[in-house]
Amino acid sequence: MKATEVRIGNWVYNNNRHLMKVSSISIDSGIMCIAHVPENNCYHIPLNRDIILKCGFGEVGMCENVYHKDNIRIHFDKNRKDDETGTVLFIVYNDDESTFSKEVSSLHQLQNLYFALAGKELGCTI
Repeated sequence: MKATEVRIGNWVYNNNRHLMKVSSISIDSGIMCIAHVPENNCYHIPLNRDIILKCGFGEVGMCENVYHKDNIRIHFDKNRKDDETGTVLFIVYNDDESTFSKEVSSLHQLQNLYFALAGKELGCTI
């Protein structure tokens, strides 16, 4: 993972698969570091149903594999199982009836996209 892909507050795994909340991004002895861990020892956290719920998204009643928060909806592939991780399709419905969609596959991408669209932090309780 590249340090340029994350923001302070994003969640990532370290090389021991422990969760880390990014508290700093720096250059240490010429090596880009995320929270004092070299960027090549940091890994993305794949999205799944549990992660989405921990980030405050709720299920859309009649729609299977669809979750929402504010004006953002997350659509998981209908053929995937609950424990599978992978790419999801975002669809955002804006006030002016325009639609934006973007494929994402990791928690830090979700956090960054949410911040860009909603103007506030996602606030996951991982």
